[in-house]
Amino acid sequence: MANQQGQLLSLEKSSGIPGECLLLALSNARIIMMETKKEEEETKKKKKKKKKKKKKKKKKKKKKKKKKKNLLFP
Repeated sequence: MANQQGQLLSLEKSSGIPGECLLLALSNARIIMMETKKEEEETKKKKKKKKKKKKKKKKKKKKKKKKKKNLLFP
């Protein structure tokens, strides 16, 4: 914790921006990063689900084709 405060003080001195503003900006950045990470995970899940559905559809089509062939040529 002391290390973080030291970093904050050095940032404050080098940038000339008050510490409270820096803390607020850092917390906002963390929140934004967490939100984007959640969104990325959700899109990955959706893509995975969509891909899985597509595979199932293909399998069903193949089964139907096989069944039709078997019915035509017993």
